[in-house]
Order: sequence, then structure tokens, then C-alpha cells
Amino acid sequence: MNSILIGLNSEFSNETSYDVYISTCDPTSWQLVFSGLSYENFPVSIGLSDYGVSQDCYQYQVSGNTGCVCIGTGTTNPCPSPSPTPSITVTQTPSVTPTNTITPTMSITPTVTPTTTPSSSVAGVLYDLFCPSTVPGGCPFTFISPEGNECNGTVISDLTFTFCVQAGTTPTCVNGQVINLNESCASNGCNTYSG
Repeated sequence: MNSILIGLNSEFSNETSYDVYISTCDPTSWQLVFSGLSYENFPVSIGLSDYGVSQDCYQYQVSGNTGCVCIGTGTTNPCPSPSPTPSITVTQTPSVTPTNTITPTMSITPTVTPTTTPSSSVAGVLYDLFCPSTVPGGCPFTFISPEGNECNGTVISDLTFTFCVQAGTTPTCVNGQVINLNESCASNGCNTYSG
């Protein structure tokens, strides 16, 4: 994936300009991509390789001039999903007419074979990860998702992120707070849990 498209679903009140940042997930290294954008400038396209983001995981954030921050993560190597894999067989049969001209006949027979990637997951528990404003640059975190994947990132200062963590494991949030909400959750990969 060479580029990503970042948009805003709605305009935030009292925000007159926005800055856009991009980073790898681990280690986090925020780089300013756009500054002073208006809501009408969105969506914006960012070439990941232009900013040295060549790892599988990337992060982005959109900051408003009055302090509103929107953060997202993504992957340049998404997990495979069931999809048909076409296989085409071409057979050519020439036929001769009395005038010695050859007319090729082609038949194409597609064979579709679906491929799936099995996944297994265990129960999940909701955790809040909070980073106080006294920690500049945010608080690095790590946890295990219900599928058994290790998830890494940074909680921005003065923000709380909620994640679905594999039951029986505890996330870490360096210089931050880890709060067990004691609620079960469905798997949400490494993304912030939204319901």
C-alpha cells in the first residue's frame, strides 16, 4: 500500500484548522504531514513511504486548533479474508476450411476455489488505558488480543483508550494507568474498542 486516505466524518465545533500527523506503530514517531487544513480540505491522501512508514502497522492523528484529537491505526498488510481464487484454462483448437484459412476457437473455463484463513480466539475483557498530561509524547502500551496477537501503540497524553484484551492477560501502559473494566467483549483485533 503506497498511500492512505484520511477523512473527517463531521466538522468539530470551534475548530477552524487541523494538523495531520503519521507514524509507525512501534516505535511511535509522529511526523507532521499537513498543517492548518480546513474541514473542506478533507479527505487527504498520504504516501506512507514518503514518511518512512514501511512497517505493517501505521498510526495517524488529526489535531484541531482547540485541542480536539482524532487517532486511528491501520495496517499495510491486512489479514486475508475468504476470497475466490480464479484459475483459467485456455484451450485452442484450430480448424481448417477448404480455402486453407485457419480459424482458432478459444474456450475459457474458470475454476473458482475459495480460500479461508481459520482463526481462533478466546474470551476478551475490556481495559481502559489512560495517559496523564504529565507524560509528554504519550504512554507506550502492549497487550494480547483475544486472537493471541501482540498489539503495541501509544496512548496520547490526556486521553483514554479502551481495548479488548485476552482474558487472563493484563496490558501494560508505561507511565500510564491500566483499568480493568470487568466486562467481557468481542474480539476487535488491535483496534480501540467501540462496542
